[in-house]
Amino acid sequence: MVPETMRKLTLQLNNKNCQRVLIRVVDYNRMRWTLTALRTNLDLLHRVTLKAANGRVILIDSPSAIARPRLLDTHVFVILWDGLHSYFAFVRALPHSVSPRSFDYVIVGSIHDLVTAYPTPPIPLFSKVLKTKLEKDNKPALSLSDTHRQAWLFCRTRLRRLRNSVYDRHRHLQLCGDPFIVFCGVIRPPRAVLKDLMSGVEDEQVLDRFSSLSSCSLTAPSHATKDLATELFTVLRGYVTRDPERIACAYAFANLLHRVLTITCIAEGTSRLFLSEFGRDKHIDPYDTLHYHQHLYLDFGSTRGPDVIYPRTIDLIQNQKRYLQLRLIDTETSFLMFLSATSGSEFVEICRHHAALALGEYSDLTARGF
Repeated sequence: MVPETMRKLTLQLNNKNCQRVLIRVVDYNRMRWTLTALRTNLDLLHRVTLKAANGRVILIDSPSAIARPRLLDTHVFVILWDGLHSYFAFVRALPHSVSPRSFDYVIVGSIHDLVTAYPTPPIPLFSKVLKTKLEKDNKPALSLSDTHRQAWLFCRTRLRRLRNSVYDRHRHLQLCGDPFIVFCGVIRPPRAVLKDLMSGVEDEQVLDRFSSLSSCSLTAPSHATKDLATELFTVLRGYVTRDPERIACAYAFANLLHRVLTITCIAEGTSRLFLSEFGRDKHIDPYDTLHYHQHLYLDFGSTRGPDVIYPRTIDLIQNQKRYLQLRLIDTETSFLMFLSATSGSEFVEICRHHAALALGEYSDLTARGF
């Protein structure tokens, strides 16, 4: 059950008719990412504006909002934060009387092979040119008072550092020191997280095989991890079919393998590696704050798709952090074709190459005295 404390905000479009748009999402992080998308993704804004001209519009990320009577004559944009995985969960929770075709879908985690799996053509939440738009500081297409905007910015970017220092003082002090290569997120997930990443696919054998990731070392010599990654990548090649849920699951697992092996290869070249693993470590967020600028941040993208921009990328851009994007494939590449054309040893070389890029960027950073 989605908590009743869902965040909601009403915005006014800066157009001739000044229509209003309601956003109702689960937490404040999703709220601010949605606001950024509406300010910078002109295609999304255009579609929202067209619908608003004919009635009320709401952006939601939970099916619980659909049951509200006042939404019956409202056009709904559904934000799918975990791509196809979120779509299937959303559809399963819909009342039987409501068709999935009734909505526009806005996605994070878009895989080229899965675009046709949605009942209507999905809209990427974030524009590929978001970085340029933020740097130019275009006039926002939404009306939000300067007082609210400045208060929100202050609370997030300054008080986040205070929260980090209270929640995990030792790791906060590490981040206040000399430069690290930093990554925070899922790396070696526990079994429960792996099961969630399987997007509803029931396959205990594959789950058992990938559960071995949770016990592999990220700092020991990489030959053991390399052998494991090669083996598991080969398992994926035999596992995937044209079934959309299996494709989504296989991509998520391939992304994890990419993270694990690349990080292990980086650890061979430097001990200055700061990791905060989801499901293992206390949560600390060096992304959404104006502090900790001296580090190099790794951006592996979403486990749900190779989007150029996804939520954590926005935090890095807006807080002017130095980061390196490492994607297994680009957004126009078929994941099925990549999987069939890439051997286990070639996959290892991709990870080694990405590790070399990270080490090179880090060397440049430290040579300039950050």
